[in-house]
Amino acid sequence: MTPIMLNTVKVCIVATIGMGAFFTVRHYDKDRRQKLQGYFTAMEEKQYETAFWHVNQYMIEHPQDAIAMTYKGITHKSMGKNGKAVEVIKAALELKPRLAMAHHTLGEIYMHLENYEKAVSHFDLALRRSWKPETYYQRAVSFMYQEKFDKAEADFKQVIWRSRSLRSQAQTDLLYIYRLTGQDKKATRLEMQ
Repeated sequence: MTPIMLNTVKVCIVATIGMGAFFTVRHYDKDRRQKLQGYFTAMEEKQYETAFWHVNQYMIEHPQDAIAMTYKGITHKSMGKNGKAVEVIKAALELKPRLAMAHHTLGEIYMHLENYEKAVSHFDLALRRSWKPETYYQRAVSFMYQEKFDKAEADFKQVIWRSRSLRSQAQTDLLYIYRLTGQDKKATRLEMQ
């Protein structure tokens, strides 16, 4: 075998192993979703005790699953147990430090606790991994509470550009910023859109 052929074989093997890992992860995510279907249904119906039971049952088999831990933290948050939610989600982040969903949820909790600087720092970390309009929106609101209107404006514009479902709310909030800061021309242009 020539060196070029050998390198081609190595690349094919690495690609095949990589694809196998990709399919394993995809299968695991699908498996998790199926096993946690009761959790998602209960959360949708705001039956938090039931949701908590489902996620705990799943975690008996998968105690190191950072995503399931984050779901558990979200359940605590929904039940108004913010301290416990922070504790559980921080444990999830120890397992998977870049988990965007966990950082987003911590950002929401810190917003609720009116610790806007910590909220923004977690939204920043979430946005490094995933550009979700919801995260831009929450970070923009955190900036508004800190009266950092230029940063809030930039994030609201991202939401307007990225999300149909949040567009109207982001435009309303942006219009509020323009009126509050005396930027009447920008407000008029936004109203005409």
